[in-house]
Amino acid sequence: MFALFIQKVNGAFKNHIMEFTDDRCHCLFHEMKSQVTAITCKRNIQLLDIESTQMLGAYGFLSNVFQDLEREKLSVDVLASSEVSVSLTFDKKQSEDQIEQAVNKISKYSEVKVKKDRAILTLITDVGRSSEVLATAFRVFHSQDITVEMMSQGASKVNISFVLKNDQIDEAILNLHKCFFEDQCIVVPVK
Repeated sequence: MFALFIQKVNGAFKNHIMEFTDDRCHCLFHEMKSQVTAITCKRNIQLLDIESTQMLGAYGFLSNVFQDLEREKLSVDVLASSEVSVSLTFDKKQSEDQIEQAVNKISKYSEVKVKKDRAILTLITDVGRSSEVLATAFRVFHSQDITVEMMSQGASKVNISFVLKNDQIDEAILNLHKCFFEDQCIVVPVK
């Protein structure tokens, strides 16, 4: 009989595989320097792509978008922005009527595309290894024809989130899990 124990020691994850025989216990030990500590997902979200119809350099665009979202009491989950565009997600707990009202308001000064049936895949990673994680993740996505519609990395650089179509999320999770946790990556991981 075997049992696997994982613990964090000095910032690195260590695998302890315990082999139990009749009356003895052997500890088979090796170090696992995982680039990713967890993979999470949220299904059935909506993605809004909002692009300003005003000139580059016009001020107040993002302020206007977030004021309209606040008026409708909408909470943004993930976002990515530039000077004249913003992409953001709402989870399924948000009211469809409130989202529609916000889209109508925002459409007065922007082009808005609503994309349903999306999912957020988040990798929890070590800040010092985020470039390696991103390189491996995008190689996996490319090899499996998985389209990333939006990406966001927070200021802490611990969470890296990708927005994908719902029907691609399971394949993405399984293949990333193989790379980061099972040493069975379908691409050569960046180390």
